[in-house]
Amino acid sequence: MLLPSNKGKRNSLSVVIPVYNEEEVLNLLHQELTSVLNSLNMEYEIIYVDDGSVDSSYLLLKKFAQTDRRVKVIKLARNFGQQAAVSCGLEYCKNDGVIIMDADLQDSPQLIKEFVKYWQMGYDIVYHIRKRRIGEPFWKVLGMKIFYFLLTRFSNINIPPNVGLFRLVDRKVVLALKNLKEEKKFLPGLFAFLGFSQIGIESERGERKGGKSKSFFKLAALAIDGLINFTSLPIRIIQFFSLIFIFLTIIFFIIFLIVKSKTILLLLGVFLLLSILFIALSIVGEYLLRIHFELKKRPEYIIQEIHNL
Repeated sequence: MLLPSNKGKRNSLSVVIPVYNEEEVLNLLHQELTSVLNSLNMEYEIIYVDDGSVDSSYLLLKKFAQTDRRVKVIKLARNFGQQAAVSCGLEYCKNDGVIIMDADLQDSPQLIKEFVKYWQMGYDIVYHIRKRRIGEPFWKVLGMKIFYFLLTRFSNINIPPNVGLFRLVDRKVVLALKNLKEEKKFLPGLFAFLGFSQIGIESERGERKGGKSKSFFKLAALAIDGLINFTSLPIRIIQFFSLIFIFLTIIFFIIFLIVKSKTILLLLGVFLLLSILFIALSIVGEYLLRIHFELKKRPEYIIQEIHNL
């Protein structure tokens, strides 16, 4: 935890919410969120970013915008992913502080009051620590534990474990984030990289109120982004297998001189070494692929429609 900084102007809030196929929960989310924001007696805006939803989410968001000018809606041209949708929302927010949260109500809007309290004390980033994950499948809980263990063990940045996107960040943090031009973003890691004064608030994470959780493949892709962007783990894996390769080469050579079935041992050794080689090449290839895409300078997202902005 970093100590509070000097307080600047902290009288208004923007709320950025990425939305992907959340029609079942949007009405309840909007009702609870506006209730909390109105109770704060602060100027606010809500920026919903529809990340290529194929249900009626976008129609619901447009209705919110039609009845309240403080509600802004951005529709992306397709599904670009949660991190890109949040980045899009951050580009358009204009207030002193920014709340980032998911649309599924697993993170309670009531915590925003606590975030604001610490923000107005001088903290630049107030993030939510997930004390316990209620109603989430075993594979997801186990996978997140392994991910955060690897992230903590191999990263040279102090990234708090069990912390997602739900947080309040000061405007100066948002401006600093905009200067980071990475295409494949892992925002929890970038916020940790930026520094500033930070504090975490611990509470249980509730069950989804509707809709479906991210698929295994989307979560795996996000984990890979985090591990590649903020750890040396892939390189360490190559180094580890290189040592194993040397050790096995010596062992196979000794066995090759002793055992009569030379052909079987030779084939086994060849296949084993080829497997290790392809693992190493795939990791190096992943780094090269990312450099390739960075050099293309493709936009992180493409906007199709905007309302109230």
